[in-house]
Amino acid sequence: MIFYIKDLNKKVRQKIESIRSPYTYKIIDFIFKKPIFYPTELSKEIKTNRVTVLRLVRKLQEIGVVSSHILHNKKRKVYIFKELIDILK
Repeated sequence: MIFYIKDLNKKVRQKIESIRSPYTYKIIDFIFKKPIFYPTELSKEIKTNRVTVLRLVRKLQEIGVVSSHILHNKKRKVYIFKELIDILK
């Protein structure tokens, strides 16, 4: 399992090279620790504003790293790093 996680980490880091931001690697470290997250949690972790976090998470969605899901109350989106969750199952 560790081999698969390391391989996934390498693959994700290669995918994000196109995203130009000082926060990119901090986000990757965060989603490997917490593969299901809210933008507010990520914002606190990397110490930046919500707008920046949402922009970066949207870019991660575009390249297929995370996906978003609307919860039953339809007010909050949760983001999921499905590839890591699949490895951990």
